[in-house]
Amino acid sequence: NRLAGMKRSGTTRARKLASLRHFLKFLKENGVISGNPAETVIRARKEEKDPTVLFKNEYKALLFEAQGNSRDYAILLTFLKSGIRESELAALEIEDIDLVHDTLRVREGKGKKERTIPLMPELKRALRRYLGDRDQQANILDDETLFLARNGTSLNPSSIRKLVKKYYTKAGVRKSGVHTLRYTFSAHNVNNGMPIADLQKVGY
Repeated sequence: NRLAGMKRSGTTRARKLASLRHFLKFLKENGVISGNPAETVIRARKEEKDPTVLFKNEYKALLFEAQGNSRDYAILLTFLKSGIRESELAALEIEDIDLVHDTLRVREGKGKKERTIPLMPELKRALRRYLGDRDQQANILDDETLFLARNGTSLNPSSIRKLVKKYYTKAGVRKSGVHTLRYTFSAHNVNNGMPIADLQKVGY
């Protein structure tokens, strides 16, 4: 309680308690004390860290670095404007994009439930641009898959993670990970007034 009053983190308190228990156990085993009072002390919980979120200038820097590649730009923007998971992005098919009704269908979400996400204008433009370039790709092997690798096959989650990491490095942004893009999507939407209930409908 004293350490908690000093605003020491749960991790610090747990580490100090472990050291104290070890020392008192040594004294007990060598007959210096009859019991180990630290055994009755409840271990402090480790605090959960707040999710990492990109500032506007940071995610704009990522998009700036990717603007010369329509596929990569569309991938980054899809994460930032829809909040989908990397496995869901890898599973997207061309028919999941409805440019008429401005929706994005996610068919392999958490619990295998299908859901529909609104297609924001900026993302719609990026996807339309990518689809135009995709049509010019000569070696397409996976016709239905939306995002293709250079060899014409579908991108897997590992490739997507590497792609995203590349742009973090290029943009000089120390934060990293697809999950950071997802958290950025949710944080900025909540800050802009989106109700939590609406956020849950798109997969949170």
